[in-house]
Amino acid sequence: LLGKTLKPFIRVVILILLWSAVFRASGSETIGGLDKTFFYTYIIISMFLTSTRSWWDMYEDTQRFIIRGALTGVLSRPLSFYSVIMSRQVPYAVAEMLLLLPVFGGVIAGSALIGFQFFVPGIVHAFLFIVATLLSVVAALTFYYGVCLAMFWFGDIWSLYGIFDGIESIFSGAMMPVTIQSTFNTVSYFLPFRHFVFTPVFIYLEKFSVIESVGQIGLQIVWIVILWFIAGMIYRKGLQKFDSQGG
Repeated sequence: LLGKTLKPFIRVVILILLWSAVFRASGSETIGGLDKTFFYTYIIISMFLTSTRSWWDMYEDTQRFIIRGALTGVLSRPLSFYSVIMSRQVPYAVAEMLLLLPVFGGVIAGSALIGFQFFVPGIVHAFLFIVATLLSVVAALTFYYGVCLAMFWFGDIWSLYGIFDGIESIFSGAMMPVTIQSTFNTVSYFLPFRHFVFTPVFIYLEKFSVIESVGQIGLQIVWIVILWFIAGMIYRKGLQKFDSQGG
């Protein structure tokens, strides 16, 4: 438990030192449209969001149902497989956030002692950030749920899952703001990943107005519906294969 809570703290320190060096080397006051205060705050908040999400738990959970045969028991229930998985994963992700809040509170307090200014939003943006964060959890889990359904055909998809995890880390803004490069930013508009990390953090930073923030939250909901619909089609096809093999 200690290692799990210290890991994000260490990662934040390393990333801030790294980007401090980039700021000094570039001689620029901004990177990706963010000055140092906003950029470092972005790093801390994005690291908080990504540290509370263990998509590999989704992988192991889905694997237990599909590959190890526990899905047979789900089929006899009134709830859908998606509902069962989400009812297990969403509360876990929220609990992880609550667990790591004191750690990131310590990061912020420690940063203040060395003169770092941490941006704090107004109450409206703070509320919208919480809403966007919860929706980002549902969106990301729905996406990875869809990826995991490939187990119906390929069994262990650990490598494929890792590839998608890497792509998501880049285009979600988990590693750096997607605004850091114009082409990179443009491509992210057409992918759901942008709304996993970047959107909630930019709402927190008040880089979106209240109206724009509400619009971004609306896009998150649209992507959740799209991902849910695609996952549903994959599940129905996979279930046919599961049934044909005797479940």
